[in-house]
Amino acid sequence: MSDTPQRPPSPDPSSLFPLPCSLPQWCVVLPAYNEEDNLTHVVDDVLATFERMQIPCRILIVDDGSIDRTPQIADAYAERLDQVAVVHHSTNLGFGEALKTGYAAAEGDLVVAIPTDRQFRCEDLSKCLPHLHDHDIVSCVRRDRRDPALRRLASAFYRKLVRRLFGLKLDDINWVKIYRTELIRRIEIESQGPFIDTEILVKAHRLGARIKQVDVPHYPRIAGKATGAGLRAMAKTFLDLFRLWHRLRGVRSAVPPVAGRTDQHPASSVT
Repeated sequence: MSDTPQRPPSPDPSSLFPLPCSLPQWCVVLPAYNEEDNLTHVVDDVLATFERMQIPCRILIVDDGSIDRTPQIADAYAERLDQVAVVHHSTNLGFGEALKTGYAAAEGDLVVAIPTDRQFRCEDLSKCLPHLHDHDIVSCVRRDRRDPALRRLASAFYRKLVRRLFGLKLDDINWVKIYRTELIRRIEIESQGPFIDTEILVKAHRLGARIKQVDVPHYPRIAGKATGAGLRAMAKTFLDLFRLWHRLRGVRSAVPPVAGRTDQHPASSVT
């Protein structure tokens, strides 16, 4: 990755929330549950990457009731570095609630949530930078996804349902996304659990947000244990999907194209 600072182009007036002409301030949310073997690597990766890109950022670690050394590691960073802050959940509420906490506390112009399992590398955000001023959301798409076959199959079926119910055609829903902070503040998040990602995307789409998809690598988990991918969590996510569809039926929306990795993907209107 180049050490040359990424200077933004002029804002696109077609974006829902145009960015300032100066370098935008980022907030990087790091949800963490029992990630003592990964958290240090991820925080150091974020700090080094944004320093190389010469982009200002604030890191917000959301400790989701961890029972290992994750809280102590997070607090040590916050004590040492002014740009790092920590929010602690007293009990484990799940990844979705950790996201909700992080988004609610986000400051600056852009917010991105990065998993702390090291399956995403912060340096890959550089692929998204050219699209930030023309789009309200930049959605990363996992290429050669390193997940079990059952999880990939469930995700594919889920994406088809989202497209069918809401007209939102995306190649990856539950992965890293860069949002305009003002857009997040305008959306009322009603759901709980892993469905939060989908609710935000659907509501942003209906507001008229412009979405760009960008391919990024997906890395294998090398430490810690995956959580939140069980059958109960999957079933709840599908149930929440139909609840949202029921709530939004008949509500008019302005639906722009979703920019794919190579072509524009027109999204059909939602009624």
